[in-house]
Amino acid sequence: MTAAQVSGNALARSRDSYMDLGAAVAAVWRHRWVVVAITLVVTALGAGYAVLAPPVYQSNLLLKVDVSDAATKSIPPSLAGIFELKTASTAELELLRSRAVVSAAVESSKLYIEAAPKRLPVIGPFLARRSSALSEPGLLGYGGYVWGRERIDVPLFEVPASLEKKTFTVTFRGGSAYRLQLDGLVGANGVLGEDLIVPLEGTEPLRLRIGAIGARPGAQFVLRRIPDEDAVEQLQKALVIAERNKASGVISVSLNSPEPATAARVLNAIAAQYLRQNVDLRSEEAERSLAFLEAQLPELKAAIETAESKYNSFRNSKGTVDTGEEVKSILQQSLQSQLRLVELRQKRDELTTRYQDENPLVVAVNQQIRTVTAELASVNDRIKKIPGTEQDAVRLTRDVKVNTELYSALLATAQQLRLVRASGLGSAKLVDRAVAPRTPIGPNRPMLAAAAAAFGLLAGIVTALIRNRRVNAIENPYELVEVLSLPLGAVVPHSARQARIGAVTKGPYSGLEMLVNESSEEGAVESLRTLRAALPFHMLGSRNNVIAIVGPTAAVGKSFVASNLSALLASSGKKVLLIDADLRAGYLHDYFNRERGEGLYELVMGERRPEEVLARNVFRNLDFISTGGMRPRPADALANGMLGPLLERLRSQYDYVVVDTAPVLAVADALIVSHHAGIAFCVARRGVTTYGQLSETKARFEANGHALTGVIFNDARLSDVSYGAAYRRIPVQMASASPRGR
Repeated sequence: MTAAQVSGNALARSRDSYMDLGAAVAAVWRHRWVVVAITLVVTALGAGYAVLAPPVYQSNLLLKVDVSDAATKSIPPSLAGIFELKTASTAELELLRSRAVVSAAVESSKLYIEAAPKRLPVIGPFLARRSSALSEPGLLGYGGYVWGRERIDVPLFEVPASLEKKTFTVTFRGGSAYRLQLDGLVGANGVLGEDLIVPLEGTEPLRLRIGAIGARPGAQFVLRRIPDEDAVEQLQKALVIAERNKASGVISVSLNSPEPATAARVLNAIAAQYLRQNVDLRSEEAERSLAFLEAQLPELKAAIETAESKYNSFRNSKGTVDTGEEVKSILQQSLQSQLRLVELRQKRDELTTRYQDENPLVVAVNQQIRTVTAELASVNDRIKKIPGTEQDAVRLTRDVKVNTELYSALLATAQQLRLVRASGLGSAKLVDRAVAPRTPIGPNRPMLAAAAAAFGLLAGIVTALIRNRRVNAIENPYELVEVLSLPLGAVVPHSARQARIGAVTKGPYSGLEMLVNESSEEGAVESLRTLRAALPFHMLGSRNNVIAIVGPTAAVGKSFVASNLSALLASSGKKVLLIDADLRAGYLHDYFNRERGEGLYELVMGERRPEEVLARNVFRNLDFISTGGMRPRPADALANGMLGPLLERLRSQYDYVVVDTAPVLAVADALIVSHHAGIAFCVARRGVTTYGQLSETKARFEANGHALTGVIFNDARLSDVSYGAAYRRIPVQMASASPRGR
């Protein structure tokens, strides 16, 4: 990796710590036409989509699911949890979306058949929505495209699995005739209302029945048969099912579709299938619970008879036993615990017919059984402390009451379940049927257009920032000091006045005015005065008084700096010579309202003497030498050995010799000139000069045995040079720099 690359990478890393809002705004402004173009394109696309997008209609229906139905209202609270006849709304939501329900709706609505008129791409549906009659088929008479109110009804379309998802074409021939085609595979004529059977080699035949076609002869329709499972899955994803309010049992089902009648028809089919399934499931649940109860009733009846027999025998032998209040309390507690224990065991037995022992419901019941068993053991311990006769009376009385209450409750429950089974009623009912909506819910066309504009603007800004980052342009002058380890000779702020001076320049010899003349108190001029004051220190140890002004590329402001710095040095009483050494595109003569004429080129070629081309006192104490003739191979002219002696002779006659050079990275001219200079300042312009360019410029100077004295940062933001603004009371305007002078 070269030194330039290493330095460039370091610059890029350092740059991140200096990025601010001002830099971002400046980057966006530099790439404003990119931002505008992207915004306009995205906005146009978004507006086009908003106009062309088909309307979307939403149909919905309401269902009411009873949380506790009539069959369970008569069950005692202590037994209500045994049979779990409550309907959970969350489960009903899933049942509504189940394959068993949805597939029936798909079949009844034939959603696996896709049949539509052949429309023009993009604009066809838009034109059709605005038409009120049948169209003349074909685009310029060809293609069978239609854009009117054409329709087709296909009640039957069965194809082999290998032809599913294939696009067939139906061409209406007029009357009741049509032709079915599939490129290279199928071609058959059919009649409306009759089954068309097309034999296929090696597989089952194709079957098609078209009920009706509303179109003019020549109109074409596209026909596809998609797999049943795909149609079911699509409908499942499209359904929006939700409970209106928590635990209310009111369920809303909605469906969006470009065809309002289709949405309503599909929803009603789903509701009908769901209600049928709900009745079937409820009857099945009642049947299963009834079978369980009928198996338990004989055992309970036998237990009652045994308990009553033992109790009667005890009374016959012992007579009536008078128990105290404490014994009665113990009897009541024992009775409740025993009854609860029997209920829980029956519930567990019923659950284990449907669930594994590890199921959370079974685990919870087992935990309750252990708790009640412990309570009953505690009561039994108290019973054991009762005298023997009273103890037997309590135990026998408890057995009779427990078995009797449980048997009575199960008898009532069995009767209710028989009613449920015979009634044919479900726990859900339809509250509101789905109807075809008249007003679409979307798209929101103004919102789409506004969102597209906002997104386009954001995309444009992001693109501008990315492009600026890829360009890696310098934004802050002080990072140059940190990374390049070069003195910052001056930070020249942007000058709105200089931008206006450059803006009125329309051609050569138009008389560019130097900023020193136009506004001597301008912030940019003050920055160059600072450089003028520091020049003696920069010159210490230099081999001569020649100052080279260089720049990595064009349009960084070399000529602006060279001309105005020369004028400022001359205004301080120094005798200064300004040389335009950009033999390819120099235009310093415009600043002094002169023609290019003869100049440096003629001097280095030995064709003229200095006094013959020297323009004296173009500014007080300032002399000037232009580029001279614009001829081929200027680098050869500068390197012919005449430049050194020429500068040696001229510098002895002046306090300072300022040389404006060609771009360093474009040609070798600047390096040739700098070889004869005492010091060299590199001009870098904010937002134009990149990190890589400046790093490469430094590397080229070092490779040629020279060193840059410092950097002049041109066109800086106000925030970078605002320290003296309040003192001067002259605001430094932020605006775009002149493309020529800056």
